[in-house]
Amino acid sequence: DSIQADLRKVLAINERILEHVLGSGSERAALLAPPPKAAALAAQLPAGAGLESEALAATAHGDYREAERLYALIDEKKTGEAARIKQQRGDNAFRADHWMDAARFYAEAFDLAPTEERNDFCGYLYLLIGQSGSALPYLERRVQRLNALRTQLEPLGQRNPTYQLELAAAYMNRGSAHEQVPDLPATIRDYGSAIEMMEGLRQDQWTPEYRNDLANAYMNRGNARQMVPELDAAIQDYGAAIVIMEDLRKDLEPQNQWNPEYRNDLANAYMNRGNTRNKLCEKDVATQDFGATIAIMEDLRKDLEPQNQWKPSYRHDLARAYMNRGAAQ
Repeated sequence: DSIQADLRKVLAINERILEHVLGSGSERAALLAPPPKAAALAAQLPAGAGLESEALAATAHGDYREAERLYALIDEKKTGEAARIKQQRGDNAFRADHWMDAARFYAEAFDLAPTEERNDFCGYLYLLIGQSGSALPYLERRVQRLNALRTQLEPLGQRNPTYQLELAAAYMNRGSAHEQVPDLPATIRDYGSAIEMMEGLRQDQWTPEYRNDLANAYMNRGNARQMVPELDAAIQDYGAAIVIMEDLRKDLEPQNQWNPEYRNDLANAYMNRGNTRNKLCEKDVATQDFGATIAIMEDLRKDLEPQNQWKPSYRHDLARAYMNRGAAQ
């Protein structure tokens, strides 16, 4: 459960990877939404591309099953653009939420014609569907590529926060894949590398989202350390996460901008630290941490329940906090 929770958190933190891989704004919307009218796309195709025109038309109308059938026929004809057709099939599978198929098609496209975009999307998708062994080679290539860029630019004094954030995200994703294997020493090293990169950007990128991301990086490393177990080190990481999140709370709560996600993350940081302290038989401080979790979650409940926004996951976390506090007393 803790590994899957870490994976969900890593994917949430690094959802921006989709922007780096697919582009942002209109570029990203163009891929994730059905394409523009088929006629405009078909007009750009060479003569004789009848099947692809039909596939584009099916895609434009959201009929991804028919589009896949037609693309499969094109693929079987082994046209000279097999990699592009594989990528088209991957795009449509992704739009239809068939992520395993999307990952397979992107991997086949990468094998035929390796590109950075295909590499990164393969790694992301395999991680998303929990196939860490398949994800790791792609994630490793991304880390190596971004580190090479870092090696080139930093001696020249060209410190670029964007690629540093991308490298931190790459380390987080590779760490999550290592955690699923599991290879906990490698997990801890990767999360540590991500934290180092992110800590170096406090002056450049100290937005609420970034602050919460850094706190969650500490929390993920704490979770991995707890599994080793390195309990004292885990408590230190949870403490670092709590300090960042409590500062964020002080800044946002008076403006009614402390959103449910941030509140739930802080509650979980207290709960994780409480669980670790309980393992060390530090019952009093563990009980205090569980109490902090309960206070945050009960306030969240009061705000969300009347609006029917009291999610099952939040309910589960609150119930678990009560159970943990009861067991610690």
